[in-house]
This record gives sequence, C-alpha cells and structure tokens, in this order.
Amino acid sequence: MRFAVLASPLLIAAAAAASAQVGSFQRHSVQLPPAITAGVSQPVAVVTGDWNKDSKTDLAVADSVGNRITVILGDGSGAFIQTLDFPTGLTPVALSSVDLNLDGTNDLVALNRDSRTITVLAGNGTSFTLARTIALTGSGVPTAMAIGTWDADTIPDLAIAYAGATSIGILRGDGDFSFASDSTVSSPVDISFMEAGDLDVNGRTDLVVGSRNAGRVWVYMHAGAAGLGAPKQYSVGSEPSGGAIGDFNSDARIDIVVSNRGSADVSLLLQTSNGNFSSVTLLKVGANPVTIVAADLNRDGARDLATASGTTGEITIGFGDARGGFSTGTAIAGRAAMQTLSAADVTGDAQPDLISTSLGSADIAILVNAGSGSFAGGSAHRVGSQPIFLLSADLDRNGSPDIATANYNAGTVSILRNQSPAGFIAAAQYEVGGTNPLAGAIADFDGDGLMDLAVANYGSGTVSLLRGDGAGRFGAAVAVITGLSQPRALVAARLNADALPVLVVAVEGTDEAISYINAGGTFRKGSAAPVGGSVFALVAGDVTGDGLIDIASVNAQDADVSVLTGDGSGGLGAKARIPVGVRPLGLVMGDFNRDGRMDIVVSVSGAATLRLLTGDGSGGFTAGTGILVGGQPRSVVAADFNGDSNLDLAVSNQGSNSVSVLIGDGRGGFAAATAFAVGSQPSGLVAVDVNGDGRMDLVAANLGGDSISILIGKGDGSFI
Repeated sequence: MRFAVLASPLLIAAAAAASAQVGSFQRHSVQLPPAITAGVSQPVAVVTGDWNKDSKTDLAVADSVGNRITVILGDGSGAFIQTLDFPTGLTPVALSSVDLNLDGTNDLVALNRDSRTITVLAGNGTSFTLARTIALTGSGVPTAMAIGTWDADTIPDLAIAYAGATSIGILRGDGDFSFASDSTVSSPVDISFMEAGDLDVNGRTDLVVGSRNAGRVWVYMHAGAAGLGAPKQYSVGSEPSGGAIGDFNSDARIDIVVSNRGSADVSLLLQTSNGNFSSVTLLKVGANPVTIVAADLNRDGARDLATASGTTGEITIGFGDARGGFSTGTAIAGRAAMQTLSAADVTGDAQPDLISTSLGSADIAILVNAGSGSFAGGSAHRVGSQPIFLLSADLDRNGSPDIATANYNAGTVSILRNQSPAGFIAAAQYEVGGTNPLAGAIADFDGDGLMDLAVANYGSGTVSLLRGDGAGRFGAAVAVITGLSQPRALVAARLNADALPVLVVAVEGTDEAISYINAGGTFRKGSAAPVGGSVFALVAGDVTGDGLIDIASVNAQDADVSVLTGDGSGGLGAKARIPVGVRPLGLVMGDFNRDGRMDIVVSVSGAATLRLLTGDGSGGFTAGTGILVGGQPRSVVAADFNGDSNLDLAVSNQGSNSVSVLIGDGRGGFAAATAFAVGSQPSGLVAVDVNGDGRMDLVAANLGGDSISILIGKGDGSFI
C-alpha cells in the first residue's frame, strides 16, 4: 500500500504567451511525495483516530486481500512514520473505531465477510491487541456494520447487515469485548449502507439504512429499552449508495444526506418538527457516486458535502450555506474506481483533508486541504472536450482571476468564474462560431473597459470574438477574421500607438504570422512576416531594446524559434531564426539573468528539455544546453514561485501527466526540475494567484481528461 499525498492540480492548456503579456497561458500541477510502503494489498475501509495519544491523526486500514488491519501512525504533517499489522478473519469489508470497554481509549472492530466473523482489537494508547473473534450467526453473507448504543445502557452495540436477508442483527455489547446476538430488526434485502447517529438529539443512537434497488432510506429511531423502533421509509434518488448526517440548515435538528449512484445526485432529508423527514434533491455530482462525506471543508461554520465517483475518479464538493443550500458541485481529481471517502485533519492545520481508497489499487490517497476547501492532490474542474489552451483574467471584476479554456473537439470555450475563497463555479460553455479552437487571447478589444475573448479556430480558418459583459458572461461569437489557412497560434499585443491591442495570428497553411490592426473590435490586415512550419505558440515582448513590442514564434516542424521585430505601427519584420531542437512546442519570454535584456525559454518536446535562449538586447540569442523535465513538455510559463524576486519556470509535460517546476537563480541558471502530478495529457498552463494569498498557483488544462487542474503554491517553490 502506498500513501499518496496529492496536490491540488488546476490544468491549463494555452496556445502561448508570456506572463506579462495579454492572453498569457500558464499551467499548474500537483506533486506526489514518495510513497510509503505498508504491505497492504487492497484497502477497502479506512478510519482515523489518535491511536498512540500523541494528538496527531493516525489511520487504520482494512485489507480485504491481506486479511489484516494495518495501523499507520502519523507525524501530524501529513506524513506517516510507522505501520503495524494485525490479522483479521477472511476478507474484512468494514472497519470502525469505538471505545468498546469504556476505558477512554478507542478500539477497532472489523467485519470479515468470508469467515463470517468480527475481529476486535483492543486499544491501549500505544498499540492494539487481539481481544476477541466473534462468530456471526445471522442468515446470509455479512456486508455492512454500524456501531451505536441500541439498548438502554451506554455500552456500544453492533448492527450487522446480511446480503439477501430481511433483517439486521443486533449484537449487544457487555463492555468486555463480548457481544450477545439476541435481536433483529426488519430491513430491506438490498442494504447499500448503514449510518448510525443521534438524529433526535436525545443521547441515544438511531440508524439510517439505504435500500439500493428501491431508491429509499429506512430510518430507525431509538425507542429506549425496547431498542430500535419500527423503521420509516423515505424516497431518495436512484440506487442510494452512501449516507451522512448533520444539521445542514441550522435549525438544531439532525438531517440526512444520501448519495445516489444511479441518478448521480445527492438527496437531502431535512428533519421536520415532528421528527419526520422531507426529501429534496440537492445537486448533481460525478457519475456513479459510491459514498458521501459531510464536513466543514472550508471552515465557514457550515457543513459541506463531498462524494466520490466510482468511475470517473472525481470527487464532487458542494459547499453548504447553513440554510440547507449547497453550491453547484465542484469536481476535484481523485483516483480511479474509488470506493471509500472520509474526512480528517491529517496535516495538523485544523482543516479537514480527504482520504480515499480505490478498487484494484494498493494506494491510500490523501488530498490535503489547502484552505477554503481547495485541495492539494487533485483539484480538477470539468470543462469541454479536449481543452487545448488556457487563459486567465478577472472576467467578472470581483478581484479574483477567472479561467477560460478553448475546447478543441467541442468547438466551445469554458468559463470558470473564481468566487474566492469558495472556489470556482462550474464551467459555463460558449460556442466559438467555428471548429477546432486552438488558441486564444483575453483583452479589452472594443474599448468598453470589459474583458473580451478572441479565439483562433483551426478547422474553420477564422478568428472569433466573444464580447464580455463584465460579469463573467459573453455574447455570441462573431467571426472578425476569416479566410485563414489553419490558424494555429494567437497573441494580443500593443504593436502600435493605439490603446487597443493588435492581434497576431500564426497561419500554418502559409507559414506566416499576420498582424491585424484593431479598430474597436473589428480588424484589418496589417502585415505578414514569414515564420517556421507548424507554429505552436506566439509570445510578445521587446527583444530589441527599442521600446517597441516584438513577436517570437516556436516552430515545431522546423525545430526553431522565429523572431519578428515590431515597427511600432503594427508591422512585423523577420529578424532571426534560432535552432532549438526536435519538436519545440512552447515558449516564454523573461529576463532570467537580470541583465535588463529579454530572454526566451523553449520547451523541446523531442528531447524532454527546456532551453534558455539568452538575449543580447538587439534581437540576437544564444542557445544554452537543455534542462531535463518530464515527457513531451508543452506549455511553459515564468513567474516567481518562491518569493526571491527571480523568475522561475513551470512546464506542462503532456507525456508524463505532470508539471515540472524549475527554480531560477537570477543568473540564468535553474535547479533540477521537480515534478507535480496533474491530469491526463496537460496541454495549456498558466501561473496565477487563484486563492488571493499572494503566492503564485498553477492551473493546467488536461487535454485527455476534459478538465483543468489547480496546484496551490506554498510560496517556497512547492505546490499542493
């Protein structure tokens, strides 16, 4: 078993641009620290607690293949320092932590399906010992377990569900690790989950049971000495799969939330004044949600929700408003085939982190809460099909940077509005009015003070303009440039003395870069200059030191970089061609050696390297040696990631599903690359402060995952 502490990825695909340039693209990734090997084959249940009483969160894991409980001791920072194994019966499928003998120390209880037994481990404050193995006598295969006080005393009892049975077995505890099986309560035959809690706040444990095929939950209220009363049934969504309880509308009554696997949504059952429940559908979540967790993830005093998808690898979070309402579900990247999800503070920062296990995987994935409910280890937001570039700007004028992606296959742009500290609203989709959008730029193109979006459509040979309304919404796309032969890259820059930006478009069919002069949102052709074959990115900056903006292109087919000089009136002239290596795909400008001259860094996909082109201040460049990064590096961005005032680098690695970060020394040198995991085939990348903490974060567009990943910067060059 490996413990993977995941950092929150925001994936961004971008056509090109320097950090200071209008329409720049940046990517962010998530780092996976070294795995901790604990020998577990298939974790199926995880509980948390302080097993050795050092005030730090520890884990206990049921291994259904290894037939054991593995106890993992934490150091309070999210790392784990020791593992202890304890044998169980055959195929443990459920695990709980509770103080069975009322000695002030929690014990562990495992339900073993194939041996039809219960394993009890007694805790002593430093470790565990086997206290009891209990044979089950109920009819059928045991599948689920809940713990509570089902009779009139305060000693914990067990409730056991059996596959195909019409009753739940109640095992009454004696306070000495023994149990008497002396009663049953009627139940559905298709129990999908059991959740215990004090629903009527009378100090006694009640029980909530999900009926998978009927789309119902059964609620059993404690009836005093008589035990659990007759159940009441309530309709929820299709195939309820998990439940959690809490007061979600601040009325001092305990409510129930249910994840529904078949309908991919969440039902909320609000408790009424007479002790009954009223069911409503809350929000849509990722496909096949297998479980649900309720916790205050953003520490605003309201309970939030998180569901785990059993198929897409998404965790969907809905932030509660303490009035029974929840935000539209925000998806973050988890692991494939998840089967469990829990919340606990494993890093000691008083913020609940998320812990998941997956079918067929020996990993326990820990998604670290980076604050305000954003998670390191996988913050991924769904966008359109094949997001190929990424842009960032404050589109709704609320002071927080928003995200736009161009979705190559869908023919759309996705707009994700940043409602920091709550995070990003689910993406809104806009048609681009063309096919195969491949590049874009954000700027005020019509002079109304509001951000607009220009998109180059490779398939239809057009550039579309979507005018913004200042609230994060856009009007219908209008083709402002037509008749292009495969426009591949786009940048907006101040190439003349006008206040409005000029568009420069790289056209693959003619191997030229064409400037288009802006006349308030309409464009006329300026000049054309030759570039190399198959331009993947354009950037703008003053490379000649004359105060005028120049253009550089990275040419994948010709394995070089073209430098075009600006004349100050929108015209471009060919200046130089610099060989850089096989299949260069991205570039960024910046003064990396702090000599006052503009340099260029190029990602060379064929060599899996970055190369620094040191500028001489007059448009000439000297190519340095390559710096190794991940496989098939694509978009590259520059920013100060560690607060030392030197420019650092980040690059999306499309072939290794990661982002590499390289810390600069201010003299043109860079430390070895550190890789952070993101989604599938990261293409675009941007560097931007998404959470307003003054530190640069990274956002990556995942071409293969139809999502973006967000990596939260810690200010020291590392990301979560």
